[in-house]
Amino acid sequence: MGNARASVRGMGNRYSFHAFFLLIVLGKQDNIIINMTTNLYLGAHDEFYLINLDMVMYIQADDHYSHVYYATGITFMVSYGLSKIENLISEQHPRQSNFLRLGRKYIVNTTY
Repeated sequence: MGNARASVRGMGNRYSFHAFFLLIVLGKQDNIIINMTTNLYLGAHDEFYLINLDMVMYIQADDHYSHVYYATGITFMVSYGLSKIENLISEQHPRQSNFLRLGRKYIVNTTY
């Protein structure tokens, strides 16, 4: 917690490290209620990513990065490879069976 440069990315927005904890405590992000059971939390370098799995249509690999595509049209990049994201989904959400890996390039949400 000593790193003042830490930030949070969620839904394409960047938040300060302290704002991340306020979002968790208040349970709100951009006037959208955060469902703690469907969010994927990623920490990379001095940033945190908050990905709402209910809104994800698909995730596309781009070398050691991935592009997340929401059903609302929002797109953002995270500094994680697709296999790491796939492993984190199964670790953090073992009952989330609606995500399917398609080859080396995509993870798709089968509900869309």
